[in-house]
Amino acid sequence: MIWKKSLFIVAVLALFSGPFVPALGADQASFVGSDKCKLCHPKIYDEWTATAHGKLLSAEVADSAKGCEACHGPGSLHVASTGKKKLVTAAPDNLKGFDAVCNSCHAATSGNAMPREWQKLDAAYWSRSAHSRKGLACLNCHAAHSSVAKLLKQEAADLCVKCHSALIAKPSSYTHTPVKQKQCLTCHNPHGSSQPQMVKSGVQAICVTCHKAGADLNKSHGGYDVGASNCVECHDPHSHDKANSLLRKRRHGPFKSMGCGSCHKPAGSNGAIALLKPQKELCVSCHSKGLPEGDGVHRPVAEGMCTACHSPHVSDAEKGLLRTARVADACFTCHSSVQTVISEAKFKHKPLEDLNCLQCHKPHSSSEGRLLKKASIDLCQDCHKPHLHPYGKKPDGSEVIDPTTKKMLVCASCHEPHGSEWGHLTKDNHERELCVRCHKEGMHG
Repeated sequence: MIWKKSLFIVAVLALFSGPFVPALGADQASFVGSDKCKLCHPKIYDEWTATAHGKLLSAEVADSAKGCEACHGPGSLHVASTGKKKLVTAAPDNLKGFDAVCNSCHAATSGNAMPREWQKLDAAYWSRSAHSRKGLACLNCHAAHSSVAKLLKQEAADLCVKCHSALIAKPSSYTHTPVKQKQCLTCHNPHGSSQPQMVKSGVQAICVTCHKAGADLNKSHGGYDVGASNCVECHDPHSHDKANSLLRKRRHGPFKSMGCGSCHKPAGSNGAIALLKPQKELCVSCHSKGLPEGDGVHRPVAEGMCTACHSPHVSDAEKGLLRTARVADACFTCHSSVQTVISEAKFKHKPLEDLNCLQCHKPHSSSEGRLLKKASIDLCQDCHKPHLHPYGKKPDGSEVIDPTTKKMLVCASCHEPHGSEWGHLTKDNHERELCVRCHKEGMHG
């Protein structure tokens, strides 16, 4: 049974791809209990027992989830060698190497057999979060033996400000009171969320805890009932120009001139917000240039949902009144699967290092598939030299066929346009596996 339990913890850890590699085979070591660890590590053990980890992992749980060995693996060989042999879960070369151990208890997945109350982390949200994209590891913020709440290395407010001090100290601006008081976790989830900027869902619910919805709030918004609106679409929640109520810097013409009636019907006694005409008709009455072209129309454009990407009021984006300061963040609102690929890929396409989707795609419509700016081969060759491998069209005008898809072989037949685990963004190991996808016996490209 002991070896089965040992194999179980390794199997759980294997669910999370990462640099974690056991130092010893789990079938070679057995569990010995935390009392043995205490003999050599008394100070760490005494500190740890007072922490949330120490209390939970000392409870009546399986050996594979108990005490020091829950994280460090079965310790019999380590103890028997008086520390000369490494633990099964060896100290990683970098902080990221221990993420798999943390995830084995704390990430909610179908393969996690740990108690549900331990599974606080949504793996999908984390992989798409800014923290994950920046390469942060669990142990950048947390310490397994810490006595601070949530096992943080220091108090949450101080920890956030170490990296995000610029949000507070902006010259010639006003800092929102919750930010000045370092109440970051009131609004943000540091492990990611379904909202941009890792904001907790229901932004308006957060704001109205201080800025009570009702007549006073409506009065400052032209009489319109904004109690259910997303406040941060217009207001910077951190710091900005106090004289203009923390409004974002770029403003739509009608909004800037306080011409609400250009787009909206009068508020009326109930403060209802209603447009003068359907959104698509309203927007194109001023913004008809460039809409649409080609056969492929972006779905929000086709459905007249301009405000899915653009703010009708104010924005911090350099161009286009986008709802997000960066183009990619607006795209990721719908294309979260691409965001996941980018965040998890070892190698990223260079335009995506700056999260610039519009270097390759058009935002509204295109005559090319996937809203590309031009035919895929021509687009790639704007930056990359032609490849020696046959692709595209032959000199006689016939197409080089990809035997796996029966369509013309293009750059994306072999390369991933967003990110890959392999160099040159190939879809597989380009030393052999990529080639044999097409060049099997009796199959010629």
